Amino acid sequence: TGSAAIWDGDLATEFSTYNTTRFLIGFDACYAGGFDDLVGNGRVICMSSSQNKLSYESDTWQNGEFTYYFVDLGMSQGEADTTGPGGVPDRIVTIEEAFDYAKANCRYDNPVINDQLTDDMFP
Repeated sequence: TGSAAIWDGDLATEFSTYNTTRFLIGFDACYAGGFDDLVGNGRVICMSSSQNKLSYESDTWQNGEFTYYFVDLGMSQGEADTTGPGGVPDRIVTIEEAFDYAKANCRYDNPVINDQLTDDMFP
């Protein structure tokens, strides 16, 4: 196997053809915070690290640390659900809840978010 660099400008060009007002982009990769060319209205970009930091993975997580907390536990297992009427969990995990959960639980990664979405992800 080999490795190849993915440049944010290339992704920005590719994603520029997507006709949507709600777009979640997630990166669990070293230097992920450098994907700033993807920022745009209606987009939420969740990244496992800042542009000059490494991201970590382990057999313990069966993923990168950020993905484990953001997706596996936060979203899929509902661990990130914190808000609803009267402060009672509503069984709906928002992107922001999942991100906050991951950021609070990651010991090695330092997650970064760029949220340009005015409303919720789902109408």
